[in-house]
Amino acid sequence: MYQRNYIWSEDECEQLWEDVYNFFENKEEDEEYFLGSVVIYKENGKQNIIDGQQRTTTLCLLQNCVILPIECDGRDKALRIFNTLNNRGISLSPADIFKGLIFTNKNDKDRMEFAKEWKTLENQI
Repeated sequence: MYQRNYIWSEDECEQLWEDVYNFFENKEEDEEYFLGSVVIYKENGKQNIIDGQQRTTTLCLLQNCVILPIECDGRDKALRIFNTLNNRGISLSPADIFKGLIFTNKNDKDRMEFAKEWKTLENQI
């Protein structure tokens, strides 16, 4: 809910796959691939992804993957890291940023209702 719905096209998926494939075709021994940041926080026993949703979703769709997240103590710290790192990939629209700010300031009960209402509005436009 912190970013947009999944919007990657075939072009972004292909670029990610080619990056990963080329790395493993040409890697040196013990060299590791850096996928980019994945910022998460834990709430009510569940991991919430703040940054990296498009990449992790794409990789999970392409094949099984292992994700090494940046785990934060709470949502505020995760959002701070997300804002710092969110300069790669498809930029968030003003609506995506606005949605994230509203979502962040809602309590747990109101968040789920807000998410449903936002999705309904998005589907109408």
